[in-house]
Amino acid sequence: MRIEEITKEKLLDVGDNDLYQLRLRSKQFFEKYSRFEKENLFIDVNWKDFFEKYSILMREFVSRVLKFNKWEMDSTLNLWLSNGEDFQIKVLGTMAQTYSSLGNHFSLLISRNGKNVLIDPAVHRSQAGDGINGIIITQADKDHWTFIKEYDKIPVYSMGTILDALPPNDFHPILKPLSFDGLTMRPIKTIHKVETSSMGVRVDFGEVKVSILPEFMSLTKAAKDLIVKTVWIVGVGNFLKDDARAGKLSFKSLLKLADELKPKVIYLTNLRKDILKHEEEVSLELKKYGGRILKEGNILKISDIQKIAWKLTKPSYEISEIDDLKDTPYFNKGQAVVEAEFAGVRAKIEKKGDSINIFTDPEDTENPDVTDWLSVQVDELKKMKGNFVGDSVIAIVKDNEVSAVKFDSKELCMDACVYVFDILEYNGKDITFQPLAKRKELLNKFKDMKHVHFVRTTSDLTLDALSYEVDLGKPSDVKKVMNKIMGFSNKGISFPKCIAGGIIIKLLDTPYEEPQSHSMLKWDACSGDG
Repeated sequence: MRIEEITKEKLLDVGDNDLYQLRLRSKQFFEKYSRFEKENLFIDVNWKDFFEKYSILMREFVSRVLKFNKWEMDSTLNLWLSNGEDFQIKVLGTMAQTYSSLGNHFSLLISRNGKNVLIDPAVHRSQAGDGINGIIITQADKDHWTFIKEYDKIPVYSMGTILDALPPNDFHPILKPLSFDGLTMRPIKTIHKVETSSMGVRVDFGEVKVSILPEFMSLTKAAKDLIVKTVWIVGVGNFLKDDARAGKLSFKSLLKLADELKPKVIYLTNLRKDILKHEEEVSLELKKYGGRILKEGNILKISDIQKIAWKLTKPSYEISEIDDLKDTPYFNKGQAVVEAEFAGVRAKIEKKGDSINIFTDPEDTENPDVTDWLSVQVDELKKMKGNFVGDSVIAIVKDNEVSAVKFDSKELCMDACVYVFDILEYNGKDITFQPLAKRKELLNKFKDMKHVHFVRTTSDLTLDALSYEVDLGKPSDVKKVMNKIMGFSNKGISFPKCIAGGIIIKLLDTPYEEPQSHSMLKWDACSGDG
């Protein structure tokens, strides 16, 4: 089997010795091409796909309890899984004019693993610092490359029509996406003023996609497709009216574009004075998208935008009858958790000390950051010992019955209950590699609060619970606990009425797999009898 052919299903038929051979070939690939990458900044190695395949391989090692030595690429893999805390975007300047009394012209420095790419050399080299490995220029107008001569012998990348307007340098037309250290940079063709070429850049890092658009008047469909549902770092012209002569979209028109393309976050840069005159109103609108006006010296780290990386799982299988279990792969024997599919809104909770973030699915919610709506729950989470990232559901419980969740009033926090049923990180360490049994064990270390509950699994089928450990080889036990859970939900006994909309069955010895888990199965209460 080749590395690129690795899937969870195919590995089931691979022997232990062949697994070790696959890991060895992965090591050889990593060492060879990471060396090439150091010699050529923009060598086109798809590290994202490589580490996804290697991650699946290592999960199989863990599930089989195979012993192995730690290699350098295992540390690199952990860095990928931690969302790359060394990735950052530094704002070197944020004004639309060169030599402005309010600060430097727009310029960004993107850094990753000690390598640096400068977006628009509109600041002195002394301000950008040493170690610039490459430069991307987004516009032919001189204010975007005023100090290019100070960056002699550093590779410069842009569209050919932009490079034609520049003084001689080490030029490289962008003919394909640029890649380095897990980052992929894709050019975005933008429409600016007449006879002035311009472009943007989309920076991809794992699940995070950042679209940088310093100036534009309009976008083609292809450009829109590139920036839809990404993080935006954008520049505009005036607050109210478009400026066709200068080729700049107004802030109000930008908001209409945001309604259409649903950005995850909006950061505003390349500022005109008219925007600063309306700073309070602009800031309120940006806050709705989790963003703000960028200031010179600001540093955006992955933690500032990782809320867009949802990375919660869904079941791969669904059944309508309990008898269907015997015909479902992997679900006809072995230990499993039978658990309520909680009614409410799916949520991801990040607790790091007193820093609490609560997000709903960005694919389903216009403004996924709901932290401010849940002040009571945030206060309770702050009082807890330990840190975690949790997979959970937010439910509104009134008069012992679950009702629909609507984020339309800060008062909802008094009736909102959070049910945490799995954890992805424990005290800062990724534990998605761990089997569900271990993750549940760590989840049990946290104590319930009035509005925050940790769903504990019991193997005692006589107890009242919303989560049971059962033997799938005993269908009668599976059916028994399914009926118990739905009985609690239908009658409001022991737990709030309508707490469960169905049942989720999870294999106990498997790691957390996303975006879909082949170790999870759903039974919908409306689809058949339990």
